[in-house]
Amino acid sequence: MVSFCKIQDHTREVNCCAFSTEVFVTCSGDKSLRIYKIGSFDEVAYSPLKIFKYGINNVTFNKTGELLATADTDGKSHIFKFTKTSYEIVAIFEHSSVNTVQVAAFSPDSKHLISGSSDGSIALWSIVNKHLIKEVSGHGDGYVYAADFTPSGDHLATGSALGDIRIWDMKGNKITCILQIEAHDEGDAGCGVSWLKFSSSYQTTVVGSNGISLLASCGQDGDIKLWLFNSEDKTLQKVSTLSGHTAPVSCCAFSSDGKLLATSSFDKTTIVWDPESGEEILKLEGHTAIVTSCAFSFDSRFLASTSYDKTAFIWKISDLNEKGADGKTVSVVEEDDTAVNVPAVTVESVKTESPLPPESKSLPCVVTTDEHQKWTSEQVSEWLRDTVQLGQYCQIFLDNEIDGAELSSLNQESLQKDLGIRPLGHRNKILRAAKELADDGNKLAKLSSSTFDINSLPSALQKLLGQINIESSSQSKIEQSDRTVMWQSTSNRADNQIRVTETRKSKQAVEKRMPPEFFCPISQEVMTDPVLAADGFTYERSSIESWLKMQRNSIICNSPMTNKPLINRTLVPNQALKAVIAQYNSGAVTNIGVGSVANEGSSNPIDLD
Repeated sequence: MVSFCKIQDHTREVNCCAFSTEVFVTCSGDKSLRIYKIGSFDEVAYSPLKIFKYGINNVTFNKTGELLATADTDGKSHIFKFTKTSYEIVAIFEHSSVNTVQVAAFSPDSKHLISGSSDGSIALWSIVNKHLIKEVSGHGDGYVYAADFTPSGDHLATGSALGDIRIWDMKGNKITCILQIEAHDEGDAGCGVSWLKFSSSYQTTVVGSNGISLLASCGQDGDIKLWLFNSEDKTLQKVSTLSGHTAPVSCCAFSSDGKLLATSSFDKTTIVWDPESGEEILKLEGHTAIVTSCAFSFDSRFLASTSYDKTAFIWKISDLNEKGADGKTVSVVEEDDTAVNVPAVTVESVKTESPLPPESKSLPCVVTTDEHQKWTSEQVSEWLRDTVQLGQYCQIFLDNEIDGAELSSLNQESLQKDLGIRPLGHRNKILRAAKELADDGNKLAKLSSSTFDINSLPSALQKLLGQINIESSSQSKIEQSDRTVMWQSTSNRADNQIRVTETRKSKQAVEKRMPPEFFCPISQEVMTDPVLAADGFTYERSSIESWLKMQRNSIICNSPMTNKPLINRTLVPNQALKAVIAQYNSGAVTNIGVGSVANEGSSNPIDLD
């Protein structure tokens, strides 16, 4: 069973997220980073960080989780060191003064940082010495959206808006391009590589080299592709394509043990895959807009997703195989709109003559008096446009980062000289409206300090107010300590927006009832394009073609079933079996015998010789 919590503190789209061992970080177009404690997912005391001039496109932690790098719209990358109680800016690297930085990636030893820019260039930085080592043109005119180092750190993969992946030799900080392929250049929505990620746990040993690494890529074509990079042969071979999203794929991420791969998409979903088998395990639905990124926690207990809907979801996936994962599409009951929920307090009855404790005979009215001072600059801009009706000055307020606190300090001189608002009538109108906000707060503050005699109320109302007062007091004590996330779980309601589909278990339940002839002898998967080989057996086309192209079968090719030489490499489409499988999947037939059709072909053979 999968449970979740929802975080909705940003005021604009959430572009990316990342986990360390202690904190969870999100970045947004609202020019802020927000930092949360893992477990409780309370925001730390120093969050949000509003030190950025423009939005942040990307965040990533290094291998140990000690350092975080940002990719900023103003062409910079910040290096932070975060803990639950404090933060430190380690370095600020300026890649460009006119172009945005789209991606940042740490080397495995955390000594270097790569930044990729919208002008197609990539830059290598020394974190230790805090300086630029080298910058290369990279991808020409294509935005560099993706970058990641191999586990050894000797090579770097980058991807661009042109749909190409390039592999760079990083030994000796040379940044030499050794390989270039067109990877995601055929999408209906346009070409482009949106994300690249190497599996840190997948690496085989090759004599005299740093081994073979598994790379995942995704892009505008809606596909996720898995590649094997051989550092000895300098080759990048595609091993599988995962198709499950119905729109461009924005991000991909491996779990720390490499057993899971998560992807997010413009189709508002996040999918969890088995990268070894290519199976879709889980589909998570809940966002109301484009899902921009996904990330696993270090221990793989949590999977986070972020979206243009200004929210981040934390999905607890550690209990995927526990009770309740029955292969059905289940819905999550969204109990409320709060990101972090305080556990309910049980109030025991108090045996006194008065329903209130002696010290609570008079009840204060609890109100918030300074909400406008917590406004972001975007909220102030909306107030200026909608309430004050002076929307022509919104951009000036945004450019000067006038938030709620700054709004309270404005005067005639600052409006005229600093913000350039010349008409006296407009300045007066802004100041009057700001004063009304402050006056409303003062009225509420005065009301909050007033009390009334509880004994003047009817007994039934006294009892109700007494219970409310006790609950508020108990809840306040809880809020002063670390709060605990109330994880919302699955139910049988099917009308909710948030859904969790146990894809693999549902698929396995169906496949258990299928005849064995439906499965390819090589891949053990249900065939979608069955073909008959010269040995008399039927295979999935892609599987047998890969077998025939293997190096050991280049001269004499043996059957994968009998190990005897094949008399030829001709493959004949098994149309009869394909039709039977299609009928079974559609539910048209349930009990069939397929022994004869498994060895029947069409009259249109394909010869691979």
